[in-house]
Amino acid sequence: MNIVSLAVRQPVTIAVGVILILLAGMVSVGRLPIQLTPNVDDTIISVQTLWEGASPQEIEQEIVDPQEDKLEGISNLVQMTSESLQGLGRIKLQFRVGTPKEEALREVSDKLRQVPDYPENTEEPVIEASDPENRDYIAWIVLETPDPNFDIRTLQDFAQDRVQPVLERVPGMAEVNVLGGVEREAQIRFDPRKLAQRGITLSEFIAVLQRTNRNISAGELPDGKSDVRVRTVSQFDDVTETLELVLRNDESGVVRVRDVAEVVETHKEARGFVRSRGRSVIAINCQREIDANVIEVMTGLRAAIAKLNQPGGILELEGRRRGLQGGLKLEQVYDQTIYIDDALALVQSNIWIGGTLAILVLLLFLRSFRSAGIVALAIPISVVGAIVAMVTLGRSVNVISLAGMAFAVGMVVDNAIVVLENIHRHLEMGKSPRKAALDGANEVWGAVLAATLTTIVVFFPILLIEEEAGQLFRDIALAICAAVGLSLIVSVTVIPTIGARLLRPRKEKAEPVDRRGLKAAFDRASSIPELIGDTVENVSRQPVVSLAAVIILSGASFLGSSLLMPPADYLPSGNQNLVFGLMIPPSGYNLDQKLSMGSRVEASMRPYFEAGSLDPKSDEAKRAAAELPPVPTFDFATMSPGPPITPPPLENYFLVSFEDIVFHGAIS
Repeated sequence: MNIVSLAVRQPVTIAVGVILILLAGMVSVGRLPIQLTPNVDDTIISVQTLWEGASPQEIEQEIVDPQEDKLEGISNLVQMTSESLQGLGRIKLQFRVGTPKEEALREVSDKLRQVPDYPENTEEPVIEASDPENRDYIAWIVLETPDPNFDIRTLQDFAQDRVQPVLERVPGMAEVNVLGGVEREAQIRFDPRKLAQRGITLSEFIAVLQRTNRNISAGELPDGKSDVRVRTVSQFDDVTETLELVLRNDESGVVRVRDVAEVVETHKEARGFVRSRGRSVIAINCQREIDANVIEVMTGLRAAIAKLNQPGGILELEGRRRGLQGGLKLEQVYDQTIYIDDALALVQSNIWIGGTLAILVLLLFLRSFRSAGIVALAIPISVVGAIVAMVTLGRSVNVISLAGMAFAVGMVVDNAIVVLENIHRHLEMGKSPRKAALDGANEVWGAVLAATLTTIVVFFPILLIEEEAGQLFRDIALAICAAVGLSLIVSVTVIPTIGARLLRPRKEKAEPVDRRGLKAAFDRASSIPELIGDTVENVSRQPVVSLAAVIILSGASFLGSSLLMPPADYLPSGNQNLVFGLMIPPSGYNLDQKLSMGSRVEASMRPYFEAGSLDPKSDEAKRAAAELPPVPTFDFATMSPGPPITPPPLENYFLVSFEDIVFHGAIS
């Protein structure tokens, strides 16, 4: 007994199977991680080493070069690049595809421990299994205050100690960074003349400070039946304790720190700035875990921000303590899920539109609501079954996987149409519906299998590509292969089973046809298949005409493809309503000069972000939008000025400086 006969004889089993697939799909949708693009598993390890105050040349000679000498011998290493900046050395190591990250991390860590020595005041290298140039931040948050007289940058430690831990506890959050502030520090400002008068060199002064500000184990002392551990505790708990530190004690007397220096509790020198809507802010970015659902993570993040902003919360208490007018506020200025929701909604709407159009085409050519409904069942069963397959294989809902399902909507009905039309042909021979379903499906199942396998074979090689392109487009191949494969099963089980019970032989009506109304319009439209069939039959009878038709249609296809081919690109850029601009100042510019450069651009953008901060429905906002000045443009294709344009009001405008660059951006 073949599968077609078994399905037709067991309709209840087939119905239960369909219901189980639909239920499994509904459960799987809630478990699939939602993100913009698929995860690309590249084995990239980054090493960052901080040496505060060092020049790029010193970073390269004293830190990066010794590290590279040890790291270049790591197995499976494909490429190693380094970057030396002011106070920071960064090395990026790219390994062969398929190298386990844990193994790569272990080897990099072992090699770095072989570096003989680092300069004084150098921090331990930080090793991360991520690409520092490709961080996917799902949210940017700013900590701001309306008080113009308060320097928000001094709240860096507060943001790291009180705000950052709350955001890091959000389920699915991988990393939270605080940027744009200055950390607290205690500065010992010595008088060189007083040091010289007492015969103390600067090296001796620094050595005493470093040697004294430590807690050291002094071993164990026997005390009856027990051993007592002894520690010398001399680490400073308060900056004022530093003043009483003894620098020298000899026959000339005791010299303390307060005799030659003063201690000031202040902040480190600023190395960058972050400005939002013309005000200084502290920026906080958030990165989710690889397999986390970005929608769920963002929901938890919004709840955490609301908790911090609530009355009587951490921010309000800190604002009162510092006497701020208006207190402190966290505001999310970038939300990746907005673009993700729009992109996914667009693809989902295409799936619905494509499915609807496919059903309409079926109605037009099959000329039967019952037949079109039977074939249309293949769409939800195959698409939902593909979702179950995606969950089983550990994939996610993203633009690529949804695009594969959108493509599959039109492909999954092909097998069902072939089987159903052959069942109709056997019905017209006078067979019973059950006999027609059995004979019709058994007759074409081999051809349906061959057509399905040819489609799967086209996409199957993508599943074997391990490089970035293969990982990126694997979801579209999986979605199409799963949906088309399920459509084969549906066409040889579900379609014959339903057809055996719902299809009836078509009865010819001899009475005149009413040419009015909806039915008449449908009858006239349903004559299109006959017209197409007659045309193909007439052309096929004449070999010369057939050859000419093939040449003309093939030539028109190639010509149209070449003329309408869009520019080649790796991935579409999309429209995230986010624009970046980059300014590279001359080497050596200080922070004040960079701020002066950026402020001139910020002043020209002020009308746009001030108009965007107003209520869009208010008359004031409409008036401000109408009065926005046009800005000049430049056509890089012709290298000439373009026509001026008037941008829309901006929801946010930011100006940022880090390391040796200044960049700005706008969100509309």
